[in-house]
Amino acid sequence: MTHTFTLSRSDFTSFQRQVVKVLRKTVPRSWAFLLQMAVWLFIGLAVSTYLRLYDAASEYRRPLAIVGGLTVLAVVVFVLARVAPGRIVQKHLLRDNGSLLSPQTITLDEEGLVVITLEGQGSSRFAWAAFIGRTEDERNVYLFLEPSYGFIIPKTAIAGAGQELVGRKLREL
Repeated sequence: MTHTFTLSRSDFTSFQRQVVKVLRKTVPRSWAFLLQMAVWLFIGLAVSTYLRLYDAASEYRRPLAIVGGLTVLAVVVFVLARVAPGRIVQKHLLRDNGSLLSPQTITLDEEGLVVITLEGQGSSRFAWAAFIGRTEDERNVYLFLEPSYGFIIPKTAIAGAGQELVGRKLREL
């Protein structure tokens, strides 16, 4: 079964969401939870100590208010500095004429999957056993070779028999 399709930037964004879901399954949640609890505990202690100091030192309230405001501003800037670069870089991760956003041809058979990109300039063949899993959303099927690397295949491109073949082969793993 051979199918040709072209992906969009929104397909890549959807793939990144699926990667996060896969990674959440593999990373122990208890460590992330304990780390977040420790951070909030220390933030709570710092705010509590600051408020008691502010209440007790009436002659230093103005400098303490400035220090508190600057601390809050520093935290806001810190959070923005962690989020903003990812958003800015996001639009530069893909080239409009690159292999992911140009037309692709995919062939599914009993042995595996063949992907041809850039009008035949690139090709890859993967046996079904190379895939570690799959997820899907309303538009695409995502086949994973690694927890953060895989293929995006529109459901419209493999509707029917192709979708059944992918599901059957990956259930056998």
